[in-house]
Amino acid sequence: MGIENGKSMRNGVQLYVDQVNANGGIDGRKINILFRNDENNPDKARKIAEELVSDDRILVVIGHYYSSTSKEAGKIYKRFQIPAITASATAEDVILNNKWYFRTIPGNNMEARFVAHYITKGLKNNSAGIIFSKDDYGKSLAQAFKKVTAELGVRVDKEWEWDNDKPAADQVDIIQQQLSEGEAPDVIYFATHASEGVKIITTLKESGLLDKKIDLIASYALARSFFDNIEGYPKEWASPGYYSDGIYFATPFMSALGGVRAFNFASQYQKKYSEKQNVVSISYYDAVKTAIEAARKSGVQGTGYIHEDREKLRDTLAGFYNTQRAIKGAGGLIWFDEEGGVTREYAIGIWKKQQESPADIQFAEQNHKIDNLLHEVLDNQAILIDNLAMSATQVVSVAVQDINVTNITMDPAQFTASFQLRFSSPGKVHEDAILPNRLIAPLEFENAITPITVSDPVLEKESDGKTVTTVQVEATFKTKFNITSFPFTKEQKLSIRFRNEQHSYERLVYVPEIETIELDAVPDNWRSFSAYFYQDIMSKKTSLGDPEYFRTERSLDYSRFNIEFIVTQNNSFMTFFYHTLPLLLTGIAFFIILRMPAEQWEKRILSTIALQAFLLVFHLKQHTNLPEGSVTVLDYTYYLFHVILLISLASSHSFFKRDLSVIRHKISSLPLIRGNNGMEKENEPQQSS
Repeated sequence: MGIENGKSMRNGVQLYVDQVNANGGIDGRKINILFRNDENNPDKARKIAEELVSDDRILVVIGHYYSSTSKEAGKIYKRFQIPAITASATAEDVILNNKWYFRTIPGNNMEARFVAHYITKGLKNNSAGIIFSKDDYGKSLAQAFKKVTAELGVRVDKEWEWDNDKPAADQVDIIQQQLSEGEAPDVIYFATHASEGVKIITTLKESGLLDKKIDLIASYALARSFFDNIEGYPKEWASPGYYSDGIYFATPFMSALGGVRAFNFASQYQKKYSEKQNVVSISYYDAVKTAIEAARKSGVQGTGYIHEDREKLRDTLAGFYNTQRAIKGAGGLIWFDEEGGVTREYAIGIWKKQQESPADIQFAEQNHKIDNLLHEVLDNQAILIDNLAMSATQVVSVAVQDINVTNITMDPAQFTASFQLRFSSPGKVHEDAILPNRLIAPLEFENAITPITVSDPVLEKESDGKTVTTVQVEATFKTKFNITSFPFTKEQKLSIRFRNEQHSYERLVYVPEIETIELDAVPDNWRSFSAYFYQDIMSKKTSLGDPEYFRTERSLDYSRFNIEFIVTQNNSFMTFFYHTLPLLLTGIAFFIILRMPAEQWEKRILSTIALQAFLLVFHLKQHTNLPEGSVTVLDYTYYLFHVILLISLASSHSFFKRDLSVIRHKISSLPLIRGNNGMEKENEPQQSS
């Protein structure tokens, strides 16, 4: 594995393990990781595997990175019965006939078949070429690709096998010559690794042969290491995208298409490592999460039971066999088929200025949600691979501009904001377009105080084959402030969320054009940080007006666009001082009361009652600017002082009763004072006697 991919692999694993350990580990036991580097060498991978299986501390193996090393090590894992999970080795025979090996991303067979379908139904191409590596990886992709393209009626007129044992220059010359002769294919699928793929692509770009408008699709292995291998080509870096612009690629995960879990992972990864996550890091984050959740569910016992624990963990992994039992990974649901693999769709991305973005058309899994699957497949609106049904989804990129927050109130919890939304969608609508028109509205802003009517486009233009529509939005939005730790809380998160009311997720998905921007303005007493954007899926129950679905739980999924930004109050110290000062004064006053002499019990009682009233007034006043019904850490402090003062009153009352009884005793011991002199004289002899 390359240095960068190895680093990403390690970082993804470490991030999740650190999160679990910070929350107590598994049943109070911390998780330890041992990292090993097989250097992409099958022999070294086998030796490492032999070391790991004999170590009674090792419960499960995460890796290996390459298919060749995974296959070699897998023989050892199978023989000595230790579970292993890879999130990168995509060759089918890594997990084939090995019940101890699992894979958390789709394999080569799914990639090749998916790409074949995408060529005909996504790119609308009729002919293709393929360049594949002369190894298990390339051959398996080529075999599946040619089989499916033949079934779909796509001509594969040209194919080239790349042999790393032969001179690269000679092989590139052959490819150039054959492409220049006769009719070039509409698209070329690169079923290669990054090292050879970069050599071929850069040469073809320089030759001008790709000016014939030949689309290129890179395999996942090529795509994930493409920019690491193109570092030695100055033109790509002097003019970003010189070689890479316009290249499509297959990938099991794209951050722009990920949901809230992917967004949270990206934020946590950036915070911990000060760099952006990639497909390798999130894939291995999910792999170790799957292993740890299996360990948690299987009830591993620990020292002395390693063989039993390994078997229980393997059985638990195999028990994740459908979506109901799946692990909710940052990159999607993880559940295993009979071979221990994951069956889900690939995403197709495209590079522009070295930045990845989703291609205009995606095919998203819609099992049990496509009413007329056969019609959709025949109409090129869906594809079916094994039992996986995927519908064609139009991608519309959204950029948020000129965000101005003009008012923020705590009670009610809301804020007012104005901003522009810029939608970019394919400009020319062909006869079998997924969407009947370029309609952006109507939009539903789910947390708006009142329904929002989006303005007429303030700008609409064609750019690079895209229709760009810009609309202005201004409204007041509900929010939820995190005030549990008030007044210690400094940061607050504000959110705006919207969806298209007419088109569900199987027809339209919104993706962020960029991931973050700075806010233009906020109220004077607030300070802003960056705004972040991501899309996720929201479900809404509906009958679609069809009596057949009345009173049913039928629901539709919609792509929801999320805008989130962090703000903090500038006067946070003054706010803290203002709200804690009454407690400080109460504490000082109570200390003074306790120092009063016991004989001044009347004064102590009156002072305590006055202090209780003072505290109650300020406690109620504290909530005047906070959301109704909220409870903060400051409330609990007030409650504590109230209880202390009540106890003090009770004890003062007890002292009062005791002191009063003493007074009564003294009074009762005095001589009775009679009301007439005769009676007094009558008693005198008795007293003298």
